[in-house]
Order: sequence, then C-alpha cells, then structure tokens
Amino acid sequence: MTRHARRILGIPLALAVATLAGFCDDGILLIVPELERTFSFESGLDGWSPLVVAASSSEAAGGVEVSGEEASSGQRSARFHLSAPEAGPAVVVQHLFELAPSQGYRIEVSYRVAMADPSGGPTWSIVGGAGPEAEDAGGSGPSLAALGSTGPAGADGRPAWESRVDTLRATSSDQGELWVVLGVSAQSGGERTYYADDLRLAFVREGGG
Repeated sequence: MTRHARRILGIPLALAVATLAGFCDDGILLIVPELERTFSFESGLDGWSPLVVAASSSEAAGGVEVSGEEASSGQRSARFHLSAPEAGPAVVVQHLFELAPSQGYRIEVSYRVAMADPSGGPTWSIVGGAGPEAEDAGGSGPSLAALGSTGPAGADGRPAWESRVDTLRATSSDQGELWVVLGVSAQSGGERTYYADDLRLAFVREGGG
C-alpha cells in the first residue's frame, strides 16, 4: 500500500460523513444533505405532533389533522386550524430528528401551502423554528420566526396553493436530537384554516463539527 493510499484510508469516518459532497459533470461542487425527509400526509401526520402555542392567551384553540378537503398532490394534506382571540397564538406541528451530537445544521424547508385569507383582512404569518428542545404550549421551545405571510384565496374562492422555500438553522443536543417546528401564527383575532403538503426537509452540516 502506498503512503498516499494509507493517508486516504486514515481519514476519520466522522470527517467523511461531515463533508458529504460530489462534483457534477461541469465541475460544480454539490453538497449532499446528511439527512433528507419528505412528507406527503397521505396516511397520517408522518410523525409530526400538533400543538397550539397560546403564549399568554388561554382562549386560543386549534389543531392539525390529515384532511381530504384539499391536496397539492395525492388525496390528502395537513389541515391547520386556529381560532385566536387576538394576535399571538400559533398552531404548529413538531418533529424530532436524530442527527450528529452538538452539530450545527442548515435545514432547507420546501413545501406547498394553501391559503384563503379574508379579502382585505390582515395576513397571518407562516412560522418555523428548530432547536434541541421540544416546543410547549407556553412557547418555551425553539424560537418561532416568521417565514412569510399568508395570502388570499384563488379567483375561484378556494384556497390557493403556493410553493415556499425557507431556511432554518440550529444546533443539535449533545445526544444528537433536533426538533423542527412549523406552523401558522395569528397576527389578529379570528378563525382561519390553512393546508400544507409536499413537505421536504434537508439537513446540511455547518461549521467544523
């Protein structure tokens, strides 16, 4: 075995995994996610747990369930429903992923969302967050950031589907646990329903972990 070959075989496995990459035909470096998951919600919430984050409001109510009312592809989607007396509460789903310990990640989130805000009414916010701890009803888990605004119904009055792409960043726990939280936050009092479908998450390592 040559000296060069011994050096290649001596590269630690962790380093090899952390730098998953390849070159396409035109020589451009492609970064391959460490973990990639897709969710269609055809047979359930696929491991996502619903939660109403009420903050200071005890009157907010809502939930998330699989519905056949609307779908971007297939027959079903995740239906988000929230009744809020004022701005602040959110209805979310959260999912635990097991990754490398104490590692920073960029989480690329792509999805389809159907919206039908009242004409002339205030928009609400699509929110998301990630962190080593789960979210709870008091909002003490991952900090939820606004990823974008909701929108009006389509010309036919039905919820209008849009494609969205967002990025989250977080560091896993020392056991490698990382929670991802996605949902809708009320920016005014009222009752609204939204649908999500074709969700894809890609976890890419960041930093020198």
